Amino acid sequence: MWEAVEREQGVYDEDYLNKVETLINRLGDAGIYTLVDAHQDVFSRQICGEGVPTFYAEHAIGRDPVCFNKWIDPVVSPMLA
Repeated sequence: MWEAVEREQGVYDEDYLNKVETLINRLGDAGIYTLVDAHQDVFSRQICGEGVPTFYAEHAIGRDPVCFNKWIDPVVSPMLA
């Protein structure tokens, strides 16, 4: 996940990336193809999800997760009506 790779803005966890690469290569050696999916679930931990690092999520939605509702409500509400 992105938040596992970039724990601080602009600082990347090379050890984590190396472990992922090693796992992918070991699977490949066993004849298993790997698809890396760098997705997130429900954006970030700021709104009970995971994926986008907190420091980016705070910038995008503000420090108060309720701010996210101003973006999502207009999209979701019509679908629920």
